[in-house]
Amino acid sequence: MELRHLRYFVAVADELNFRRAAEKLFMEQPPLSRQIRQLEEEVGLPLFERNRRRVTLTLAGQAFLKEARATLSQAEKSIQAARAAGQWKEKKIGVSSCACLCKYSYAFDVAFAQAMRTLRDRDADLRVMLMETPYSDQERMVAEGKADVAFLPAPPVNTSLISHELLREAFVLALPQEHLAAKQPVITLEMLGQENLFLFPEQVFPSLHADILTACGRAGFQPRSVQAKESLAQVMWLVGAGLGVGLVGASCAEAQSPGIVLRPIQNFTPRLELSMAWKDGQDNPILAEFLRLMRGMF
Repeated sequence: MELRHLRYFVAVADELNFRRAAEKLFMEQPPLSRQIRQLEEEVGLPLFERNRRRVTLTLAGQAFLKEARATLSQAEKSIQAARAAGQWKEKKIGVSSCACLCKYSYAFDVAFAQAMRTLRDRDADLRVMLMETPYSDQERMVAEGKADVAFLPAPPVNTSLISHELLREAFVLALPQEHLAAKQPVITLEMLGQENLFLFPEQVFPSLHADILTACGRAGFQPRSVQAKESLAQVMWLVGAGLGVGLVGASCAEAQSPGIVLRPIQNFTPRLELSMAWKDGQDNPILAEFLRLMRGMF
């Protein structure tokens, strides 16, 4: 018995008509009928009741259909696994992230770059495809196999994905060195009432963006203006130029940007969170090593 016999049988069972099944299979009806008879001879039981008016499944045929579908499904999974293994041999990994949020954490930038260097040092042929994807699309990209791993500002909702929290980092305020508030060891929110505030775009993670503005509102003010910036580098440049203040991850203190001071914010509860998510059941050794390196760094 071959897989083609199962495909022929399922086609006839679906159509309950040999002519239509043959058309569906792009073959002539007589050869299809012969293949089904050969299958029945091998099984040792009739799988179809045939008369001039209709074709129906026998009880044996109904039982055989269930298992035939399962066998074909498993065969397709085997093909997909083989193709996936072939892709891993091509030494590829696809990384999806809402990159502007990642860039607000210096700790993440350093760890990601180090993981990439480690992998490339071990295998110069490794190809990494970086995809800057809107937050709303990232889980779908990984679930559909269009990306191997995603970096999300919250654990994934999709239950087919596994996640690991990499960091939960307090926000600090970046101020120009000459700012009057820069002399204070701790900043209060009320000090920001007349400031231009640089922040990550709202569409990256709407709830965190809203939490920050809500915290300002509870302190009795709203910033004079809130400007979305795509990266930490943009924020630091604008802050250093004296054009406003910015909210960044506390690990940015390690970056030592000249002309800028970072100060903790009193009673400010929003946190910069970042999780790594990937699809369950993957057999990609490159991905496994990348995940191991990233988990180890945090």
